Amino acid sequence: YTLELASRMGYPSVLITGNPDYYKKYGFESASKYEIYYEGMSKEDESPFFMIKVLDESKLVKGVYSDPEVYNIDENELEEFDKQFPIKVKEKREGQLV
Repeated sequence: YTLELASRMGYPSVLITGNPDYYKKYGFESASKYEIYYEGMSKEDESPFFMIKVLDESKLVKGVYSDPEVYNIDENELEEFDKQFPIKVKEKREGQLV
């Protein structure tokens, strides 16, 4: 559904990081094939975890992908945020698979 929506919205592609064995079945392939590289990775080395699903090849732009700034998390702020929630205790319940 999301790939269909992205196509209808006019996006030329969807980029993803993940397990190539999983995402290949959905039509994802290495982004480097289209000269799109993950920031900080060597262009000479294959980065199989960085993949693309091309929706409109005529609109593709070659270059280097950078994660959005919002992906950069301050670990101390995260720790303080997590303190707002009760500690979770792992339980084993009847019928639960181990």
